[in-house]
Amino acid sequence: MSVSAASLAALRSLRDAYPTISKRTQTSANVNGLLDSFDTSPPAGCSNNSNTCATYSDSNDSNDSNDDTLTSYWSAAAAFDGEGVITGLDLGGCRLRSLDPSVLAGIKSSLVTLNLANTDLPISETRDAVSQLDKLEVLCLGGNGIRDESMDIVADIIKTCPCLTRIDMRYNDIGPIGAKVLSRAIVENEKARIGREAADGSVGLTVLHLEGNKIGDEGCQYLASALSTRCAGR
Repeated sequence: MSVSAASLAALRSLRDAYPTISKRTQTSANVNGLLDSFDTSPPAGCSNNSNTCATYSDSNDSNDSNDDTLTSYWSAAAAFDGEGVITGLDLGGCRLRSLDPSVLAGIKSSLVTLNLANTDLPISETRDAVSQLDKLEVLCLGGNGIRDESMDIVADIIKTCPCLTRIDMRYNDIGPIGAKVLSRAIVENEKARIGREAADGSVGLTVLHLEGNKIGDEGCQYLASALSTRCAGR
């Protein structure tokens, strides 16, 4: 299956700008362990096998792995819909360290799942890149050294991505203070969601992964309070 023109332009820009992505596209099989499924219904762009990031491509493409206009070429890094439009992008483990928002501009209205785990990407650059993704539902930010002082930026991400339903921040350095900021963001996001629900049918943030952090009992209390407030509003 052919990649759509806009998706191909974005993927080529990423490949040209970041050598680690170029190396991934040269692999012959999908990369395992980079984007975990959150539940029995996998995020868009993920297979039913946990820990596998998959692509929707034609089996007939398998002999054309060097042709970057085909979805099979990008199978280790991207997922596509039936029209060859990119819906999932797995950059996990690529150690990007920076990300120019312009390289995602061409796919901002189609990208549903984005894995930026273990990329060493500063959270401020993450915000700048994802704030334009108006259809983003799943965002993975695990292992990026996110600290309490950065949680205001995470709150901005939650606010600026109205379709976001799942966020993974496993194995960062978030403590009780960061959990408090996150809790406030959850409550504010729910209030905003209720206000626009009739217009866009959004369900709000429903899945949050925080294992491997240091939020402690105090942080858990903040989150529990926010979640109870969220449930009361439904």
